Amino acid sequence: MSIAWEQVVIASYRRHLIVVLPLTILAFKLIVRVVAREPKKDVFRSLLVLPLDFIYIAMAVLLAAAARRDPNLIAHYGSDLDTDMAVVIQTVLLVTVAIIITVCDRWARILWGKFFAAWTMFNEEEAKRPASLTATSESASNSGQLPLQLTAEVDSGMSRESGVLLAWILFYWTGMMPLVFLEFVLAVICLGSILDRLK
Repeated sequence: MSIAWEQVVIASYRRHLIVVLPLTILAFKLIVRVVAREPKKDVFRSLLVLPLDFIYIAMAVLLAAAARRDPNLIAHYGSDLDTDMAVVIQTVLLVTVAIIITVCDRWARILWGKFFAAWTMFNEEEAKRPASLTATSESASNSGQLPLQLTAEVDSGMSRESGVLLAWILFYWTGMMPLVFLEFVLAVICLGSILDRLK
């Protein structure tokens, strides 16, 4: 049973390395962060760095192959000179992609910080709203009428401040997700192209 399980893992790495390798790195990062008891905000922030890790892995694999550790790279390009030129060009491209990912990551981290702050404020606003509504309703019942502001909040189910915060939360989220998606797409394409050349 143990041998069969190991064979499945090895076969997965051989056939789907471009998928299994990032998932393995992601799993290890999550395990380390959870065991180290990192705050949830920092755990997500560490995931934003994952695409850049993929680029550095691609660089390491490419440079190791260029040092003649892997004969498949030379066989792919045909000669040592062509291999060296291809490695230089691909390294420059990887550095360029790393710069693009770093810029996207900077904006994603800014949006994530604002998103987290808005989400925290939204939860705090929603947590204290029932208490304020109860206090206001008690004072209103003593006077015999319900204030218009309280009536609007009860009808809408959400205060004006919470609505504004929710709008900002959606704005930050929709701005952050395309950047994160672009980072992962670029990183996976780069890593996959390097691994394909070493087959």
